[in-house]
Amino acid sequence: PKWIVIGRWPEHLYVLWIPLVTFSLSICCGLSVYYLGEPGDLAYTIQCVHTKGYKDTSHIIPMVASSLFSILAGASLGPEAPLVAICAATAGFLSRKVFKQTNRNVVRKHTFMGMAGGGAALFW
Repeated sequence: PKWIVIGRWPEHLYVLWIPLVTFSLSICCGLSVYYLGEPGDLAYTIQCVHTKGYKDTSHIIPMVASSLFSILAGASLGPEAPLVAICAATAGFLSRKVFKQTNRNVVRKHTFMGMAGGGAALFW
């Protein structure tokens, strides 16, 4: 705000900076969900892990974009759930494509390890 607001806006309008930024980033979050697709939530992630053993990687980009915009907008919820979902999808992808695992239980274990790593990274 120092380069945009201070010295350029009238002083009595300084209080509008935070609502303006929050509203703009909230609109960006909604647009990212609309254009990139539904990112899924933690319940969906757990359902995918229990049924298929992994979460599709098609949810990574929408999850990154929507969680980034919502956190920057000042969302009250923390980044734990999106990071866990992103790490779950990445670990499942690595297990299936890089390590060529076909056993659902092994892929599920790798996905759980990715979820645990994502959760632990926040509290390091």
